[in-house]
Order: sequence, then structure tokens, then C-alpha cells
Amino acid sequence: MDTVDWSWVGRAREGVLCHGRTGDRPYAVRLPEVLAPPAGPPPAELTGRDAELDALRTALTADGHPCVVVTGPPGVGKSALARRTGHALRSDGHFPGGLLTIDLHGSDHVRRQLPGRALGLALRAAGLPPEHIPPGPAGRAALLHRTLAAYADQGRRVLLHLDDPATDDDLAALLPAPGRAAVLVTARHTPRDVPGTVRGLPPLSTTDATDLLRTELAARGARGPADAAHGLELRRLAKACGGLPHALLVAAATMVRTGTTAADTSRELDRLRAGLGRLDGPVQTLAAVHLLALGALGSGPARLLRLTRLLPGPDFSTENARDLAGPSAGTVAADLAELLAVGLVAPGGAPDRWRPTLPADDDLPPAVPGTPAGAADEAREALERLVRAHTERVRAACLHLSPGQPGHGADPRAFADRAAALARLDAEHPTSAGLLRRAATTGGPDAAVGLAQALDPYLEHGLHRDELADAAALLRALAGERGDPGAELAAQVRFGRLHGLDGDHEEALAVLRGAAEGARRIRHWEVAATALAALAEAWRAVGRPAEAAREGRRAAAIAARMTGDAEVDYRGSLHAGIALAEQGRAKAAGKDLSRAVQVAEAAGDQLRAGVANVQLGLVGLDLMGRAVPAGALFALAVHAFREAGDRRRELVALGLVGRAGGDLGLGLLAEAAEGLLGLGDELAAHLVLEEAGDALAEAGQYEQAAAVHRAVAEFRARVGDPAGRARALTALASSLGRLARHDEAVSRAAEAVAAARESASPAVLSAALSGLGRSLHDGGRPLEAVDPLHEAVALAAEQDDASAEVWALALLGSALTVAGRRTEAAAAFRRSRAAVRRVQEPVPRAAVHPARPDRPAAPTVTVVEATVPPGAVPPGAAARGSRSGGGAASEKGSHLRRASTAYAQVTVLLAVAAWAAFAPGGPWATAAAVVTGVSAVLALVAGLAFRNAGGADVATPAQVALQAVWTLLAVPVLLLHALSLMRGELFLTGPVPSLAGFVAYLVLAALVRRAGRFGAVALGV
Repeated sequence: MDTVDWSWVGRAREGVLCHGRTGDRPYAVRLPEVLAPPAGPPPAELTGRDAELDALRTALTADGHPCVVVTGPPGVGKSALARRTGHALRSDGHFPGGLLTIDLHGSDHVRRQLPGRALGLALRAAGLPPEHIPPGPAGRAALLHRTLAAYADQGRRVLLHLDDPATDDDLAALLPAPGRAAVLVTARHTPRDVPGTVRGLPPLSTTDATDLLRTELAARGARGPADAAHGLELRRLAKACGGLPHALLVAAATMVRTGTTAADTSRELDRLRAGLGRLDGPVQTLAAVHLLALGALGSGPARLLRLTRLLPGPDFSTENARDLAGPSAGTVAADLAELLAVGLVAPGGAPDRWRPTLPADDDLPPAVPGTPAGAADEAREALERLVRAHTERVRAACLHLSPGQPGHGADPRAFADRAAALARLDAEHPTSAGLLRRAATTGGPDAAVGLAQALDPYLEHGLHRDELADAAALLRALAGERGDPGAELAAQVRFGRLHGLDGDHEEALAVLRGAAEGARRIRHWEVAATALAALAEAWRAVGRPAEAAREGRRAAAIAARMTGDAEVDYRGSLHAGIALAEQGRAKAAGKDLSRAVQVAEAAGDQLRAGVANVQLGLVGLDLMGRAVPAGALFALAVHAFREAGDRRRELVALGLVGRAGGDLGLGLLAEAAEGLLGLGDELAAHLVLEEAGDALAEAGQYEQAAAVHRAVAEFRARVGDPAGRARALTALASSLGRLARHDEAVSRAAEAVAAARESASPAVLSAALSGLGRSLHDGGRPLEAVDPLHEAVALAAEQDDASAEVWALALLGSALTVAGRRTEAAAAFRRSRAAVRRVQEPVPRAAVHPARPDRPAAPTVTVVEATVPPGAVPPGAAARGSRSGGGAASEKGSHLRRASTAYAQVTVLLAVAAWAAFAPGGPWATAAAVVTGVSAVLALVAGLAFRNAGGADVATPAQVALQAVWTLLAVPVLLLHALSLMRGELFLTGPVPSLAGFVAYLVLAALVRRAGRFGAVALGV
């Protein structure tokens, strides 16, 4: 008796449901209630900004579609005001969806982000899976706007902060449609054509600036005299700092660090500003304060600050600083402490990370007056050191992601485990991306190639499309400069794979075919194998499994025999196996997928071994009906994914173990679905729930099955999936009918038909109409069932879907019989039997649900190869099989009928062979004739037995024994006839008749194998 608790199904869950399509892939994820909550402590109170803060709060909470632009010079505190405003508004109950900041770094040519890249980072930070983030800026902007609209629709509006856009076009690409979110823009220029309010942020007044100085000095423990003279000195210093909050804070920190007075600091600032005549206004003031702070430090901290300004990311690690410092790396910790003391750096968002506090500006280059001679050479050498050290760390970390790749001497023990390695790679991603774009000019061609190749596993793992494109462009440019055709073709393969990731599969095919042909011409087998493996993936994507299998096998063969590239061997074998499974070639698919498992395990790659085991298990379950071995393979995948730290794939594989059946099947399905819901993967969770509903119905637990299918139908309605809703409602109607709630069943079935018509899918509509007909028939309304069943039959015939046609005709015949229209019923049953004979076996992986002929297959919850991208259902994924694992009756019956036919053909040939053997006599011919005669009798009996058992679900012991004896006798039959032929004891004489006899024996051998294969599959032996 089932003790699984299903009461949680259908309950409201925390978070915001976002759904849509990226290309041809649907997605449905539940994001946190607060979008991208800010890290670290809340922003500090601002001195002298009460009026501006109140004005922003009023403008951003006004009715309509608020959009406010705050402009001002660098260092005036625009970003700090925006953060403080967002925090204050949220504290007052506004914008429950949170504050989402997109920092474009438009004023810094080193760190500047294009809108598309910035959107990609923001969407990842919001929790969108990378496989659902489109490739281009327009698609990403549309996804962001849909996400903001989802938050708004659920009463959780978001405040979107766009910081420092470089141009008006950059800003226009990011602005959402009115009403989806309130928008706060902070920029140094006044943008044109922005539908909102523009507010200039002036420097602090002298009084407020003086108050800020006093507050900061007191916070740092400096207690100056309270007399009027000291107050005048502070006012003079406040004026010298131009009322810029950043300049005031750095000046106060420098005073405390050096112990100088406000008057001395003011005079020094005036002197420094005089030497910066080429600059003016706030930029001149910031440069002077920068020099003031550096003057309070030794040469070490000053040098470190100059070098860290070369880093391309918004922050940096202590390790990055050591790489840049080189010979003086031992003093980096002390130098960072000095910089922190004077306010030139601040703690970053994570431990051991730092961010520069000086506002980035193209007018404030790292080489300011006072920079020592040779600083340019020093900077170049520092960047070269950084690129080399960064490449080594990336290689060591990526050995945890892809253990089979060349390590080039890197030590994976530098990271405790895969999770630690991935966390470091994520933290360093902005630095990696920036260095990749500048590697050719900073570290030289060899260093650039090394960094691009080292980053490959991480970029593919996270589907970082922008950086993958950067790497491809960089390698192609370097290959062209060097005149290296092999490297150019390798870069072409990269571009081909990028086209595939972007959904442009036809272009991917054209590029990859050209690369493969070019590599073969120059006999560059490593590139040829890589291109062929990518071609296999591309052919699968366009629905050409035969070509995919061919190219995948060729890639694996070249990799295994010539290049020794384990990754290509794995990719080729995996895609060939999946393509063969899509063609229904179970044995061949199992061979290639087993090869993929072996290659991954030999490399110690748990993640890829798990992926291959899942696909191998699907072959066993969906194509061969072998539930127990399939369940064992799924269990191995669960263990592999758990070891690799991939929780989502672990839960998906756990659901597949449950789908394979067994006593714990329902419990595992419940655990997998609940776990996936906890991760926010609503689509995968409801696919598992769909399986659970079917399993509950098969177990006779119709109340629970109805509750589960009702929840699935509601989810499909929310995400706008009419086909999925129709399938769920059809299953719900079936369970309600079993509970004798016939009126409700008819209503749900009618809703299913309406949803199916909306989906415009003939297969879904045919299944829904059959379900409606069944509900009407079971509810005692057979005449009303006739019309929908006639339509279902016509649709199934149009689609050449014999299984759906059989089901609809059987229901139609039953309804007509009950209605008293026996002639029409007999015709329907005759057509049903004819359709049964048309059913082709084995069933392709995307065919009808074997255990539920009343509904077409839905995409299986499956696991895809980590680089293709993670979490996405591949084209032609397996159809869901019977949980019992025994295969459907129609499948077994078809195998039995085929075995019967094959045995009958063998019987005729054996009889002819026996007569031919008796004709001339001789010991070998006599032995052959005796064995052949016995075998012929057994073949005839086997054929009749299999024909009579055509509809049986379970083979009898007698049938199993008969199959075994006949198989054993088939071998001596062939051997004896071959020996008699060799000794010339048959009536055939002369070369031509002997050759004809030999061909006849080959035909006999082929038929023996065919009969044995179908019999073995049918009997499960």
C-alpha cells in the first residue's frame, strides 16, 4: 500500500513564476520573491542629501510609469544616492520585488560593458538559467522585460537601476516598457528622448560638506579642536574638495593617516590642483585628492594601486594583486591595508576581494603626474604575469569540471572539490572575460591561446556565449596572423558550435561541414574529429538522426584510434548513441552509449558518466522494456550527479529511477518532483509529476492521480501550454472516470479538447477526442461518443499514427456496439485489427506513450550533455515508457508475430535443406538431415506457439524452453550443412550451383538470426 504523501501537490509556493520560450525551448522557473537582493550591509546614511532623497522617493512612487534620471559629475555620489533610495523605498514597503542594478561602467574604457553583456550578467544574477538566456541584446532585453513584468503581475514591482550608461543607445536598449518596473538611471550626461524626469545632482553645499568631514573624522577617531578656527579650516577643505563626497571621504582618511591639519591638507590640495592644469572641474579635484592620498603612502601601495587599475573587472582578489605585484608580492597584504586606510580601496562583495573607490573615468588615466618613469613597461610586465598565473589557476579549477582535458601541469588539488573550483571561477569571471578580450595585446599570442583554451570547460559549462564568441574570434585572428590553417579551422568549429547554441542550426551545419572537409583535406585529424562530433550534435538538432549517428561514430573512431582525445570520443559516442535511439536501434545505441560511459569513467568525469548512463537507461526502458537494468543505470547516474554536486540532474535521474518502477517508484517520483520545485525548476518538476500521475493511475490510486493531474493542468494553463494542458486534462478525465465521477470526467475531457484545438497539434487533438469519447462511453452516453471518436480516427489516420488509430477504433467499436449499431461496430473492429498489423516495432523514442495509447508522448524529463546546454531537453528525447517496464501488450505481441513469421520462413528453408541433404547420401549429409528435420519441427511448433501468444504479456516457461532449444540446434544445423557442402556430399555440383547453395545458406543464417532476435525480445531472454 502506498504511503507517499501527495498533499503538497498544487499548493501555492513562494517566489515568482516566470515562463516563456527561448528559441524553440520552453522554460518555466520560479525566481526568488526578491530579485537579486543586494549583498552586504545596507548603504550608509547620506549627509546633506535629504532633499534629493525625498524627491526621488516621491518621483519613483508616483502613479503611472516612473522613470527618473539623475545626472552629475564623477564623485558626486549618484550611485550611492540610488542605492540609498532603493533601500529606503523597500524599507517603506515599496518595490517588494527588490532593486536590480545593471552597472554598465560606461565612463571606464577598461571595464565598460556593452548592453548585451550587462544584460546577460543581470539575468544570471536574477536566477535565470543560462540555457534560457538568448544570445543577442534584443532577446536578452526582452527576457529581462518579461521577468520584470512577471514580478509586476504578481504584485512585486522591481526598481531597476541603470548605472553609468556610455551612450543614449545603450540606455535605450535597456529601458523596459512602461509599467513593468520603475527605472532609476544614474549618468554623467543628460540622455535624450528618455520618457521620464531628469534631475541634476549638485555637489554638497559647503555646510553639508563640512558636516560630512566632521562625521568622517570622528568615525576614524580624530578629535580636532572645537573652536571656530578649526571650523573655518574644515570649510576651506570642504571647498577645496569641491563638495564631492568621494573627495571629502578620501581627504578625511588621509588627514587621519598622516596626522596633518585641515589647513595643511587644503594647501596641499590647492598645490596639486595647480599642477593639473590640463584637467578642470570635478575631474581635476578627484585627481588632486588621488595624488594627496598617494602622497601619504609609500611607494609600494602607490605602485599596487596603479597596477590594480589595469584590472578589467569591477573588483579584484588578493591573489590578483599578488600576480600584478610580482617581486613585491610579499607586501601586498600590507599595501592593501594601507590603501584601505586612506579610502582608495574598499572591501568587495565577497571575502578576500577588493574594489577601487576612485570613480572610473577615461579622463583619469592610471598614469597621473608623479608616476615613475617606465610605468608603461611595468604595467605590461604585470599584465603578462597576471595572464600566466590566471591561466594556471583556471586550468587547475577546470580539471574539476572536465577531468579528461589536458592539464598542462596544473594541480587540481589547489581546490578542495568541484564546488570550490566553480565558486572561484564564478568570482573571477569578470576578470577572466576582460583578460580574454585583452590577452593578445597584454600577454602575447601564446598566452592568449593558452587562456582561451584553459577557459573552455568553464565557459561551456556555464554557457557563457559572449566569452565563447570572444575566444573564437581571438583564436581565429591569431591563426590568421600566424598563417596556421589548422588553428583557423579549429576556430571555425567554435563558431559553428556557437551557431548551434544560438539556435541557428542550418548555419551551424554549413560552418561545421566546411571545417570538417577542410580538416580532412589537410589531414588535421584532431580538428576533423572535433568538427564531426559537433556535426553529430547539429544533425540531431535538425531532426536528422541517421546523419548524426554516422558523424558521431566517425568522430569517436578518429578520437579513439588516432588522436586519443577523450572528450571528442565521449561527445561522438554520446550523440551517436542518442541518434541511434531516436531511430529505434536499441542495440546499436546501447553499444555507443556504453562506450561513452567507459570513456567518461576512465577520465574520472562523474558528470558526463551520469549523462551517458541516463541515456543508456532510457534506451533500456523505452526501447527494450527492461525496467530493472534501466533503473540500475539511473541509480548509477544519481550517484554520479551527487558526487559531481549537480543537484538538479541528481533529482531528474532520481525521477527516472522512480519511473522505472519498483516498490519505491512512487516515493522517488514524489521526492524528485518536490526537490525540483524547491530548486525553482517548475517545468522539470511538473514533467515528473505527470509521470507520477500516470504511475498512481496504474497503481489504482485514482484520487491521488486526479489531484496530481489537476495540479499539472493548472500549471500548464498558467504557463500558456495548451498541448500540455490537454494531455493533463485527458489523464485527469480518465482518473475521474475510474472514480465513477462521469459528469466531471466529461467536463474535463471537453476542456481537454478545447485546449488541444488551441494547440493546433493533430496528435494531441486525436488523443483528447479519444479521451472525450471514452468519458462519454463510460458515462452511459455512447451515441454522443461516436462523433468525437470518428474525428479522432480521422486525425490519427491523417498522421499515420497507427497506435492512436487502434485505440480510437477500439473505443469507437465499443461505443457503436453499446448503441446497437453492430454493423458499423464490426467495421470499426476490422479496421482496428488492420491498424494493429501496421504498428511498426521497435517504437522510436519519440513515439506514442507505450502504456497510454490514448495520449501522445510528452518530452521526457531527461538530462543532456553538460555542454549542450545543461538542463535542456534534446531534440527527439525519449518518450515516456511503461513504469512496469514489461513493455506494452501491443509491443510484445508485435515481436511475437514477427518471430512467428521468421520461424515459418526458416521452417521452409530447413525442409528444403533436409531434402537436399538426403539426395546423395553420405555421413555428413545424413547428420545434417537428421538435425535439420528436428529443427524444422521445432521451428514450426515455435511459430504456431508465438502466433497463438500474440497478445500475451508474459512468456510461458514452455515458450522460453522452446526458444532456447531451437537456438541451440540452429548452430549445428549451419555447421553440418557447411561441412557437407565443403565435402561435396550434396546434390549440387559445379562452381555455379555450389555458389548458389552457399548464398542460400547465408540467407538461412540471416533468417535464423532474425527469428532469434524477435523471439528473444518478445520473451525477454
